[in-house]
Amino acid sequence: MLLDAVLANTELIWLATDEDKAVNLTTLTPIDRDLLTAGGIGTTVTKGHPVFAEKFPIGIDLNAVLVYLATDREVGRFRAFLQRHFELLQNLAAWTVRIVVPPWPNGLGEPYLKAAREDLAVNLTPGVMKGLRWYFAERRRLADEGSETSDLLEAHSRAGCRFEAHQRGRP
Repeated sequence: MLLDAVLANTELIWLATDEDKAVNLTTLTPIDRDLLTAGGIGTTVTKGHPVFAEKFPIGIDLNAVLVYLATDREVGRFRAFLQRHFELLQNLAAWTVRIVVPPWPNGLGEPYLKAAREDLAVNLTPGVMKGLRWYFAERRRLADEGSETSDLLEAHSRAGCRFEAHQRGRP
């Protein structure tokens, strides 16, 4: 019943078949079709075509909507779901993970929200945050002035590399 309500959203185009998912997700991301399915979202190949492991549809509009049906308080399968979809989410400009939670038992959604925050949120150290604030302030200032010195360019490059290295360290 709850899943039906989610799927009734007419603002989204729902990709239900493996072929629909493969065609549409490869147009939304730079991920190769074979890598998209082999990278954990789908794990088997049938008649030469990759098959998606997740059988729930994926909704798309300007972003992708992944659906997960919560069935019990154990979030291990949900974390595995997030891991299988991590590369896809990382390559999309915008996305939503919609966790469908039945009304009973009470509080069932809380462990899933906590797991999503832990697995998907970027926790930046104060030092990284300070460096990012400086980096973006300098970029704005230099854009306004229309000039950049080689020292500042080098500092910007180092700050950008540190941030990229931090991002690669995510799960």
